[in-house]
Amino acid sequence: ERGFLSLSTALLSSSLLRVERGHAMEMFMDVTSSIEAVILSFLYCRSGLIFLLQDPELSSTLIRAFRGGHHGNKEDSIPLRYASVLISKGFFCSPVEIGTIIGMHLKMVNVIDCLLSSNPQSEEFLWVVWELSALSRWSLPYFYFFPELKLNYSNIV
Repeated sequence: ERGFLSLSTALLSSSLLRVERGHAMEMFMDVTSSIEAVILSFLYCRSGLIFLLQDPELSSTLIRAFRGGHHGNKEDSIPLRYASVLISKGFFCSPVEIGTIIGMHLKMVNVIDCLLSSNPQSEEFLWVVWELSALSRWSLPYFYFFPELKLNYSNIV
């Protein structure tokens, strides 16, 4: 496949580029920062989130490529806005951090999808609300992105 996500994933997955030194490493860091900036911009809008979730397998492969075998901790992860500012100012943001941020945001969209599709009087709904509360720091922007959540959620309270 020749799409942006698949080509970015292939590039980020290259173990050879991760161990290079000198000019090759600088180029890899520049390309990685550019890919990070584009992917993070997708997380700021509903259409970008939907684009990332159109192919869940490719998105999870992209997240694994960013993480490079390491697992980020969501509690220690920097917020999306801070990562975006760092990259826009020319600072390098760890791909592990970016992978964690992307993973958490896509998980949040999946949780919101489950919340919208579950019956408010069901046990499943309670589990989804519990999962949403566990991700609460990450969930606030999604009330803006998904206005239908506000409507459904206000009927419940």
